[in-house]
Amino acid sequence: MRTSDSLRIGDAERDAAIAALSRHYTDGRLTQAEYEERMALALQARTGADLRVLFTDLPRLDEPAPPARRSSGLGFRRVNQSVVSVLIVATGVLLVLHVVPVILLLALVFFATRFFFIGRVWRAGNDQRSSCSRHSERASWTSDRPGRADPPWRGGGFYGR
Repeated sequence: MRTSDSLRIGDAERDAAIAALSRHYTDGRLTQAEYEERMALALQARTGADLRVLFTDLPRLDEPAPPARRSSGLGFRRVNQSVVSVLIVATGVLLVLHVVPVILLLALVFFATRFFFIGRVWRAGNDQRSSCSRHSERASWTSDRPGRADPPWRGGGFYGR
């Protein structure tokens, strides 16, 4: 039966050994001459045993941590949905607290001025009709109550019938 030391190695194993030797060199465990010699032996290695000889007097390096697994992005989507929901609620609150009262105020001003001016015109019309005999006759023709003309919003008046 074959062991892993007797199996042939490929370029990937040689490159990993050279990277490990390079790390030992940068950590100060190897001199430049030792590093170059072991690197040349690693490039000529054919089996796992040839590489194992290069590391017998060196401590074992910690395995590099596997690359962080990428999340599916659900966390970002949840945060994104939360932000959008908060913005929608805030917009609704601002609309209710600021825009709706302004619209109600404008409607109130509109109806108040409308009733104020219509009442003024109606009262002025009644005053003019009573001062002129022709108008008072016309008012009696068009109104159910003699001497008083209907207000304009009831559709009364000479031309309203």
